[in-house]
Amino acid sequence: MNPAFEELFGWSQDEMIGRTLPNIPPLLYPSFLHYLEVAKTGQRIANLETQRLKKNRESLNVSVTISPVKDENGNVIALSAVTRDISKRKQIEWELVRKTAELKEANKRCETILESITDGFYTLDEELRFTYMNKPLQKMWKIPAEELLGKVISDAFPVVLQHPFKEHFRKTIEQQVPCNFQVYSDTFDKYFDIRTYPTDNGVAVFLKDYTELQNVLQRLQESQEILREITENAKESFCIHSPDFSKIYFLSALGEDILGKPLAEILNNPVLALQCIHPEDQEAVRSTGEKRPETIINIDYRLNHPKRGQRWIRWRRYPVFPVKDRVFKNVSIWEDITDLKEKEQQIKKTEKFEIVSQLAAGVAHKIRNPQTTIKGFLQMNQHTVNIPYEEIIMSELETIEQVLHEFLILAKPHHEIKLVKKNISLILKDFLRQMKKEPFLQNITMIPDLNFDLPFIKCDEKNIRQLMLNLFKNASDAMPNGGKLWISSFVDEHQVNITIRDNGQGMPAERLDRVGEPFYSNKEKGIGLGLMVSRKIMQIHEGTIDLKSEEGRGTTVILRFPL
Repeated sequence: MNPAFEELFGWSQDEMIGRTLPNIPPLLYPSFLHYLEVAKTGQRIANLETQRLKKNRESLNVSVTISPVKDENGNVIALSAVTRDISKRKQIEWELVRKTAELKEANKRCETILESITDGFYTLDEELRFTYMNKPLQKMWKIPAEELLGKVISDAFPVVLQHPFKEHFRKTIEQQVPCNFQVYSDTFDKYFDIRTYPTDNGVAVFLKDYTELQNVLQRLQESQEILREITENAKESFCIHSPDFSKIYFLSALGEDILGKPLAEILNNPVLALQCIHPEDQEAVRSTGEKRPETIINIDYRLNHPKRGQRWIRWRRYPVFPVKDRVFKNVSIWEDITDLKEKEQQIKKTEKFEIVSQLAAGVAHKIRNPQTTIKGFLQMNQHTVNIPYEEIIMSELETIEQVLHEFLILAKPHHEIKLVKKNISLILKDFLRQMKKEPFLQNITMIPDLNFDLPFIKCDEKNIRQLMLNLFKNASDAMPNGGKLWISSFVDEHQVNITIRDNGQGMPAERLDRVGEPFYSNKEKGIGLGLMVSRKIMQIHEGTIDLKSEEGRGTTVILRFPL
């Protein structure tokens, strides 16, 4: 035995020479004897793979070659055995077998998964030939695998030669990167989401049919478009918010117009919508909003618009998404009802005006006859009878006559007053000349700035003088300690404008809105007859009268007569 035997099995020559081989496993001993008998006949046993034992009884995989040793006569006189350790190779082979079995199992599991998923899946080689198709794909395409396996995908589906298929397939194979894209297939009338992944010899493709989802999204988009058109064209602003208004989920575009704040700012800070409320209405709105979320709310309040001033808003709140008495959200509808409020006020004013007109007509006719009689007898007897306080009585009778005249203006229908074209410049000039003699204007400085080239307008001169007189008297009453009174005139494209401005007491905005209403006056003992008559005169002339006033700084009246 050579030293390699000693090293391999652990026995020395002294231990082995003259002994029966100790490294044969008992179970393999019969087969060992068999191969010895075969070798004795002169046959060579080559590369017999078997097992042997080491001295420490450890089993060893070996390859044994037994060769007969013959004399010159050809007789077998001995046997030679060469043993090679193949343990590592066997270990590798067993590992390969195990890995192969695991791979087969993994492939089986992978195939099971690919066949059980709802998505279509197929693989292509580098030439883009079909190498695998799962059953969901065959069902999706309604094409059996046998018809496509081995075929180039572009031969089966020429559309693949077009963008984006060809570009993404080539990118996946050449650059070894996954791709994702969506297409609509005319062939199958479906929307597909496609994902490609590189493989060792081609590309793997996942196909997801999202036609139903696309249809749902399209219907949703159409619904959103309809909702957008409704909300953008509606006169109300729609808002979906939390019950405590700490979060806004949706606010239509009109909300920006109604509240006067950018939508982004309101959505980020809902408190801005509350800060716009008029200070006098904030408590009422707050207490109303604190009602239980499932309570329906309907309230009108004022809002300070940054550009359009005070506006009237109608707020309606409804509960939505109730689940077991719990309200998850509220829907609020804001509507700008300023025009409606103004119309309501105008209707009320008109109703009052009609009542006053009817009353004025009756009172004027009832008083005018005895007033005329009294004045006539006084004039008849003023030279023959000494009447005490005659001048005072005559003055008061003229005052009554002036009031009756104003009453008759209120009572007289428009069509009974004939308007004729006259030079408004001359009327104003003559009126100012007369006003210089009036005692009530003695402590007031008049500052005229008149355009004497004004065009003729259709008017009633008597009523124009009455209108100007009323306005001058109001200005005088607003400056009890004296002041300045400006009067100016100019013409634009459509109308003649006359402006009367004083630097008197002025009035607050809430009182200015009611000026001209029947039985409402800024004076302590007034009944609002002067401005009421002035508005009536402007209506007769189809013009407008606008008042602007600031408390402590004076009042401006603008008369506009159409050309």
